[in-house]
Amino acid sequence: MAREKMCCNGSGWGKLFFGLFIFLIGVSWLGNEMGWWVFSLPWLPLAVTLVGAALLIKWFIRGD
Repeated sequence: MAREKMCCNGSGWGKLFFGLFIFLIGVSWLGNEMGWWVFSLPWLPLAVTLVGAALLIKWFIRGD
């Protein structure tokens, strides 16, 4: 019952998205540091800030 409620109200998807987002940033950063590929992402801090702001706004609106 609890799993169905978590799945249906969407709260589990936000945590999954956040985890995948952090994971992808970490893999990209590691690959860049190891020389596997070269990323020049000057807008990355802005993207992370906007995602964080969106999560905070969602949290304040929903009251979770």
